[in-house]
Amino acid sequence: MTSKNEKPRLLWACIALLTFASPRMLAQNYPAESRPVALKALDGFKNFGKLQAQAAGFQPAEGPPALGEPFGVRIATLDSLRAYKPGSDPEKSLNPAVQKVIYPVLVNERLRSSITVEKTEGAWEATAIGKSNFARLLTQARSRSVETMRQDITNHFTIEIPALNMYFVAAKTEAKLKLTPIITDKFLGLTAGETMPAEVVFDKLSRLARQYNNKPM
Repeated sequence: MTSKNEKPRLLWACIALLTFASPRMLAQNYPAESRPVALKALDGFKNFGKLQAQAAGFQPAEGPPALGEPFGVRIATLDSLRAYKPGSDPEKSLNPAVQKVIYPVLVNERLRSSITVEKTEGAWEATAIGKSNFARLLTQARSRSVETMRQDITNHFTIEIPALNMYFVAAKTEAKLKLTPIITDKFLGLTAGETMPAEVVFDKLSRLARQYNNKPM
């Protein structure tokens, strides 16, 4: 039974744990319920034949596949970009709910493939397997962001703009959101792996969205 004198000490211990805990302990930018679905899809890799494995991005003889650190995906729509005003909070232009998660697939700690899991009609399901080049672009951008921002890998998430077919790796530092493009776009003045303030990027994207004619890019 806890004494009266012990209760304040327990309270301060809990406060200290939350204050000094590492970002990896506190942050999780993806829904945990998506992971069992990704693991089930990963288990299916074991039944791939040689051609299927190569199409997914790896060779069965390399070793067993494993899930890497996932990318929770938040969506920015054209309407939200068009409504964005310079100086406003870019994060308010994002869908707050993460309903898509991209899991890198590693073999011997090397990126070989990816599994995309999405929530549709209230249930999580695997919707894509493979896309190794895309997963590599995301992973490279996140690595650069981790190095530049000195933020834990788990503090990062992905921003997707489906209408523009654009992706960014995002993280916060000092309450400021910053974005890292996964590919270079000379028209918008974006360089792959170069971290920029989200306000600067969203100002560019907002102008592009207003000019966009709703045809696939």
